Amino acid sequence: MRTEKQPRRGILASSARRGSSGKPVDVAKPMLAGLDRIAWSEQWVYACYPNSSHDGGVVPRLLRTLGRLRGGERRRRVALDELECRLEHQGGLADATEHAIPFLYELLRERPGRAWQRRELVKLLELFAVPQPGNLFPEVVDPERDYAAFDPRCFHACAEPALAHRCFVAVEAGVETILPFVRDPSVRVACQAIGLCALFRRRADVTLPVLRAPHVAEPCAAVALIADAMLAGGERRGQLLAALEASSPMIRAAAACAVAIALPEELPAATIPAMLAAPATPVPFAFGGADFADVACACMMRLPARHDGAVIEALIDELTTHGDVYGNVLWLLLSRAFPDDAPNTRSRPAVGRAPDKLSPLQRSTLEAVRDHADLDDHAAAGTVSQLGVPTTREGLAAWLAIR
Repeated sequence: MRTEKQPRRGILASSARRGSSGKPVDVAKPMLAGLDRIAWSEQWVYACYPNSSHDGGVVPRLLRTLGRLRGGERRRRVALDELECRLEHQGGLADATEHAIPFLYELLRERPGRAWQRRELVKLLELFAVPQPGNLFPEVVDPERDYAAFDPRCFHACAEPALAHRCFVAVEAGVETILPFVRDPSVRVACQAIGLCALFRRRADVTLPVLRAPHVAEPCAAVALIADAMLAGGERRGQLLAALEASSPMIRAAAACAVAIALPEELPAATIPAMLAAPATPVPFAFGGADFADVACACMMRLPARHDGAVIEALIDELTTHGDVYGNVLWLLLSRAFPDDAPNTRSRPAVGRAPDKLSPLQRSTLEAVRDHADLDDHAAAGTVSQLGVPTTREGLAAWLAIR
């Protein structure tokens, strides 16, 4: 019978824990010790809650909550939510954001937490690098060009370009910390990490070897194919074209997206429907897209004009079959069919368009829009109004009947 005192087992049983790199981590080491060296109260943040202020002093408190070994999952979830809305709002960045970025990397290295926390930390870094990643995809940010002046694709009008540039550079500088998460056991975390790596072409020498290593999970392999095309273009032309014949529908769809990005002139028209034929399984949190269809539709816009018919047919099929859950399919469809009047916030609405002046592709597009169940929704009507045509289903039907 053993009488000696048994070692305590639990989260604080040993001072030697292991971080994301696999190296021992001393839990007695002060976490986030550098927080006190920053004058947070002088840093402006968003006042996103009732009776809250713009005082950045809230940021270190939220970061310390995330760094505690104890404190409860609910508190950490609340802290992450508040941290996001304090530092980034609708494409705008707070002054405190650039100072918080190194501490987010420290958390990922030393206290990555459960899968949901790892995913949210990586997502925050993506938002701080490119506040509206879905607007820019599949282009890759050129920070010296895109952040030299206000670019609505990259960030909201309230964002300061110089601040956005500094935040991008700060996230880019720490990309090595993200690489272990490309192989995270959680598919959602891994896909988020791959999507973040795809933002930084200047660090491709570091990220591409990791992205190109075999992936166990199919969604990760699919996202990595697209990221490779964004970072290296047609450098792996043979592998990209060969992947169009893969047995997996998801890999074929991802390969078609990758070829559309890197080699748009070489994508066979017959493969365009495959871009939207991937299984319903989402591509989790990659490239700012909500699901694979969202990502694929954006890639289609890179294809040359000779593919207009196939692209519009595929988008119409997506609209009529699955609807427009995220509000992008309709916008992309009309942008492709009416390139001279692409619906966006900066174009002037066309006035008095005549139905007899429509091309066959434009007519078939508007007929599909006419049957779109969400047309009477305010946002959809606003998109259609840019074309100078009726914005209700009934009105558009009557207008199209005019010969």
